[in-house]
Amino acid sequence: MHVLYYKMRLLPKLVQFAAVTMKKYNFDESHGLGHALIVLHNSHEILESLLPSQQYLESQRNIIYTSALVHDLCDDKYMNIEDGLKNIHHVLKTQNLLKTSEISVVEEIISTMSYSKVKKQGYPDLGIYQLAYHIVRESD
Repeated sequence: MHVLYYKMRLLPKLVQFAAVTMKKYNFDESHGLGHALIVLHNSHEILESLLPSQQYLESQRNIIYTSALVHDLCDDKYMNIEDGLKNIHHVLKTQNLLKTSEISVVEEIISTMSYSKVKKQGYPDLGIYQLAYHIVRESD
């Protein structure tokens, strides 16, 4: 059910949002839509490999996939990080794509997963979402 819901409702809207944002801010190919889709694919593959032993991740699928798709839409190479996070929050909230609590987790994942932030600050403590964080981070 979650996979089908995600593909039918969330994925097309997030891909469109990502494409429009990337065009608006002149993203280069290293952070473009192709890259976002590769990160989504990698996240899916890792998630599927972990589900037999970590079944709770099924309830985090939409968080993982959303984080994978939008992770560069707040990259300081292209925009102010806070503005990017506000844009992501606005789209996820106004289009009812995720619950408010899920949006908060997505924001935490994507704002702390870059190599430079991990190198400077270490890994965040995301509690039950820690593995979701590492799935997306490793997928990138």
